Amino acid sequence: MNFQDKWKNFLVEVSSADAMQNLRGSAGDKILNAWAYDMLQKAKEQMADLENPDYYAPGDGPDQDQIDYAEEVAATYSLMMPGRKFRNRYGPELKGMIADTIEETVIPQDITDNQKGAAILWFVRILRKNVKVKTTMAQAVSSLRDHIVSTEAGHALGTALLDIDSSDMTNYLFSVNRSLEMFFQYPDFMGTKDLNRIQSPDQLLDITDKAWPDIKAYQEKQRFLDATEGTEVFRDDDEWYIAAIHNKGAACEFGKGTEWCTAVPNPSSDERDMFKKYYRPDKPLFVLIPKNDPKKEKYQVYYGGQHQEFEFKNIEDIEVDDDVADQLHKLLSDTKAGQKYKIISTYDDVALARDPNISEEEATRIYKDGNSKRLRELFDNPGTPPSLLAKAEETKGVTSGDKKRRVRGDGEMSQSVVTSALIDNPSTPTETVVRILDKFNLKKNPNVKMLNANTMYMSLLKHPNMPLDIVKKIFFGSSDYNIDFSWKAQEKILKHPNLDEAFLNDIVERIGGERHGQIAELKLILAHPNSSPQTIDKIVSIPAKFSKKPLPSGRRAKLTPAPAEEEDVVLAVIENPKTSPKTLMKVYKIQKELLDAAWERAGMTDGNWQTNKIEKLLKKIESSPNFPKKENFHKKWKNKLKEQTTILGLSNKYNNLGQAINEKRVVTIFYEGDETVSRGARAIEPVVLGTHFQSGNPVVRAWQIQGASDTPDNLPGWRMFRVDRISRLKVTENTFDTPRPQYDPNDDHIASQDATAQFGAALQERRSSRLKLAVYEQKVVKNFKQWRKFVKEAKSRKEKDLDIYSALKKVAKGKEQERFGAEKEKAYAQRAVEKGNETYIHNIRQILDNVTMDQLPNYIDIDKGKLKVARDPDEFLKKNISVFTDVADEIPSDNPLKSNKIVDLLGAGAYGVVFELDNGHAFKLFSGGVRGEAAEEELQWYKEMKSDQFTGASRRGELAVFGSGNLTTSNFDVAWAEIGQVVPLKMWAKQKGASPLLAAMHFDGVYRFLQDLAFAYNPNVHPDDHDIEPIKENPSSKDKIQYVKYLLGLVHKSPGGLPKESEHGYNTMTLAKILKEVLEIAVKKGDQLVFDEETADVHAGNIGFHLADDQPVVFDR
Repeated sequence: MNFQDKWKNFLVEVSSADAMQNLRGSAGDKILNAWAYDMLQKAKEQMADLENPDYYAPGDGPDQDQIDYAEEVAATYSLMMPGRKFRNRYGPELKGMIADTIEETVIPQDITDNQKGAAILWFVRILRKNVKVKTTMAQAVSSLRDHIVSTEAGHALGTALLDIDSSDMTNYLFSVNRSLEMFFQYPDFMGTKDLNRIQSPDQLLDITDKAWPDIKAYQEKQRFLDATEGTEVFRDDDEWYIAAIHNKGAACEFGKGTEWCTAVPNPSSDERDMFKKYYRPDKPLFVLIPKNDPKKEKYQVYYGGQHQEFEFKNIEDIEVDDDVADQLHKLLSDTKAGQKYKIISTYDDVALARDPNISEEEATRIYKDGNSKRLRELFDNPGTPPSLLAKAEETKGVTSGDKKRRVRGDGEMSQSVVTSALIDNPSTPTETVVRILDKFNLKKNPNVKMLNANTMYMSLLKHPNMPLDIVKKIFFGSSDYNIDFSWKAQEKILKHPNLDEAFLNDIVERIGGERHGQIAELKLILAHPNSSPQTIDKIVSIPAKFSKKPLPSGRRAKLTPAPAEEEDVVLAVIENPKTSPKTLMKVYKIQKELLDAAWERAGMTDGNWQTNKIEKLLKKIESSPNFPKKENFHKKWKNKLKEQTTILGLSNKYNNLGQAINEKRVVTIFYEGDETVSRGARAIEPVVLGTHFQSGNPVVRAWQIQGASDTPDNLPGWRMFRVDRISRLKVTENTFDTPRPQYDPNDDHIASQDATAQFGAALQERRSSRLKLAVYEQKVVKNFKQWRKFVKEAKSRKEKDLDIYSALKKVAKGKEQERFGAEKEKAYAQRAVEKGNETYIHNIRQILDNVTMDQLPNYIDIDKGKLKVARDPDEFLKKNISVFTDVADEIPSDNPLKSNKIVDLLGAGAYGVVFELDNGHAFKLFSGGVRGEAAEEELQWYKEMKSDQFTGASRRGELAVFGSGNLTTSNFDVAWAEIGQVVPLKMWAKQKGASPLLAAMHFDGVYRFLQDLAFAYNPNVHPDDHDIEPIKENPSSKDKIQYVKYLLGLVHKSPGGLPKESEHGYNTMTLAKILKEVLEIAVKKGDQLVFDEETADVHAGNIGFHLADDQPVVFDR
């Protein structure tokens, strides 16, 4: 027998004890080596980031404290490397914890011993390599490491786990447990039958998920002739069916559609027959089925477990919640089964142990009984007498002095489980809480680990019976306990229900002085029931912290914002009913200043996420019941503010506009608008300032370049704005030197002008022409007055002179109009170029706002070396926009980047990004097609579709193409296509009132099912393979219809089945239309099967519908 055969036999025959011994030995060492290396590498990468100048924002630099801490963490991680004293001393304990965790959480109990051994060896192999499994297991192990008393050991493992999200840890490991159980119980249904060929738990979950429908179908087909004989019915009415199960046939019949291990039909051996393992005549299994449950739930109950454990399982073989278990127990007890089977009554004490009104006598009886299930309920119950809780810690907890961490084989609770329950029980007496905390007293135990290293003990700090004097000393670092003042410790202490106002005030003062910026602490103080209005006001009054050394601009960098600038703090202030109106007004003013600054940064937009967020926050403040009421606020403060704004603010804005007109500078404003004019930001070139000829309001005539408008199609263009409706104004450094078309300095709508823009030679020449004409007219008029003397004598001559005068005036005006027309055409041509460049710059901003630095090279061929590193999107835009604007003149004027504005992002993929244009079309930028094809191939696809549309050869289901091509500049290259916009499948399903997610999931299921058949089809290798038939050569219309029907038949038999319109938003007819479009592309491109080479990427994200007739469209193959 060769080595491989021996190893295979070992994997099949190894016992769980042998596998665990291997895990506690060399296999455990390899796991610890892998963990230590990963953690050390992570620490080194963090140090490299901290030492890299590009990691910081402009003006900031490396923080030596952070670097020192990172070095300390790396040194701590290195303690776990092989050969170190710490590793040699605590390695066996750590390996023991890993082994215990695997045995208790991952390996199912309802499989054979050899199967357990094989499962352990498989999981150990995965544990060394799979990142998700490593982090999940590390979190699980952390719950068992309370016996490590070394500060170094606790810190090493504790620090390693700080970044692990444990919220899904239990569910993930339990899913692995269930999948392993199903894998071994139903091996014939598994796509991969050799566990060691499965490379990850996720792959195992996928295999069992795919097998489950077949398992259910197999269960349903089975017929068990002895099922009736083995069923003892106790209740069968309109609400419940309740029965006891006495044979294998009944267990399998009632277990159809469930994951119960007792329901596995035809086990290969008695050892694998879980029904035999559980069943005893006096301890049968019970099944309870609700008749009117829409979820078709079933429950299986077992009272005869080892150490009197109880099992209440749902249809998925998962333990139900305690309240559901109590309900099921009562239903069963109320039938005759409660009288016949005495084992049922053993659960009564579990319910009693949960009763908050339990008597001391009953509690003592349950305590002495010693059943672990009942004890756990008793220790969790706030109604348990405090004296009994104190006794539990003294005799069973971590301070009991018992060296055994847990007693195996007799069902006794581990010490950590006992103590954990007592810590969470608010009735645990003060002396017991202090007794547990004394475990971390450095005077009594100099080598004790840090309390922060275990989350179980952290909750001690918020226990209501923890003395306040101890809590305060710990918080201010003057206690004898080994507790690091971390955010975890702060959080727990600040949740202590009995903290007094003086203590909270003291913390706020320290935060405002020494430890600035502790937002998490301030939020907890604001939420504390003992916070006073004065404490809240102190928090709001803490100022921002600025750098001591000024920046080159002269201003000081803001190191940390004021608490009242933070959204979380503001929300906490609003939600606290003790917040005074005065404090709310302070917050309101601070947020109003932030809003002004945010609008200034937003520039010529209708706002962004930051302005929207602050405006929503201001509305929340205004709607608070403690915000000054209208009669007080408006009369005393707002009216005064309005008066000051009217007198001072309007005057300042008016003067600033006048100065901008004289210097011909571009101005950015935020216009409040009214019922007829939209509100929003605008960029303008102001030219005339004065008062309106009718209303007398201060107004400015300006050429609006960009921004909000009710008639955006007429932008840029002339506009008139009321100065009193301009809420924010900024004079920029940009200037304008030429008059815009039809500029009239003598604006008839402005009665008295206080400022008028004066332009250069072009306008002066025009003015000179007008002046010459005016002088000439004056001369003619003067001559005409002289001629009047001869009216009586030479009337005919006068008429002749008048004709001459009119003719001369007409000729002069004609020449002036001709000259003005030439200037106008020249100005319009220049404006067309400027408008194209403005549109291009707008579009580049939209692209950079919606595409990250990492994504950009996937869509546009650009040298990464030309892009500057940035820490946020705003900085990235600011640093890199010049790469694109420098080549604006190289962009053709008819390219969509210059001819139409981008208004929204429609979607992005691996190789391309799609935007919506203001003409309603979609604009796609891309660098390559599916699976790395060249962009030219995709462009050829668009070109063919456009050609078909012009020749009449296109189909209704093809995408409308308006243009496409390559755009090449000196800084970047990109392929583009302007195409018709369609409604994507998800949005279409939503409009139909269905779930977008279910629609996409169903179609992707169809897509993957048919694609798998297409990719597996190879008649040269498997000539008898008939899983799917190929498309006929040169199929007729009738052939295509028949082939689509054939595909629908395959889909009908697939796991996903055909669509349901109410559920997926589309029906079988719509699916047929989609498959028809995919078939047309496959035929056109020469594929033998749908979803093969040429249609391999037609998933749910690439399917859409025409708005007019719901015709499916494939917009990316």
